[in-house]
Amino acid sequence: MSGVFLLFPMTVLGQTSFESVELEAKRAIRQLILKVNTIENNSELKDELLLLSSATNNLFEKIDSDDTISESEDEFINSLVQAKNTLANLPESWRSNNHAILTMQFIRKDFAIKATSSPLSNGSMIRTKVRVSVMTKKNGALVPGYDAKCNYMWDANLLSAKIVFTNQTNDAVKNLAPGYYIFWIEKDGEIVQKREMVEIGNLQTPEESVIFNL
Repeated sequence: MSGVFLLFPMTVLGQTSFESVELEAKRAIRQLILKVNTIENNSELKDELLLLSSATNNLFEKIDSDDTISESEDEFINSLVQAKNTLANLPESWRSNNHAILTMQFIRKDFAIKATSSPLSNGSMIRTKVRVSVMTKKNGALVPGYDAKCNYMWDANLLSAKIVFTNQTNDAVKNLAPGYYIFWIEKDGEIVQKREMVEIGNLQTPEESVIFNL
C-alpha cells in the first residue's frame, strides 16, 4: 500500500479550514491503510483505498488552485468535515469489510462529484453550493405538503436526518454542497418515499430539482 502515499504531494500547508480538513482526511486514510494491512484477503479494500486516495488528492488539488473559493462556504466545508470524520471513525466503527468498502465508495463518489461540478463556463472553479428544490407530484401534477430531508450517502443508515428542509414540498428549497445524497419525504413523521444515490452537482448548474412521483 505504499503507493497510496505517492498520490499525496508534499506541500506546505497553512491553517485555513480547507487545508486543515485536507490534512486530517489524508491522515484518516493513512490510518485506514494500517487497518486494512491487518486484514486477510484485503485486495478489494486496498483497491478501494487507492481510488479514494486519488479522488481525495484530486479534489483538494482543485480546491487549492481555485482562487475564487471562500473559507466562508460553511455547507461545503461542513460536508468535507463530515466525510473526513466518517473516514477517521471507520477503523472503530468497522462492521464488515463490505460496510467499509461501501463507505469508502460513497465518499469517493461524493468527492468526485464535488471536483467535477464546476460551472460550465469555467471548468477550473469549484461549485460550492447548488440550490436544490424538492418536489412531489402525482399524475404529473404538483402535490404539496411533505417534509423533505436528506443525508449524505455514507449516512444513509442513520435513523435521523442531518439536513432538513425548512418548508414542505413544493416550497422545499435549500442550498446544498455538491455531493452524493439520499433524499426522502415524510408525512406526519412517517417516511413515504426514499431516493438513494442522488448526485447533486453533476448537471453543472446552479439549481437542481429532486422530484418524488407519488
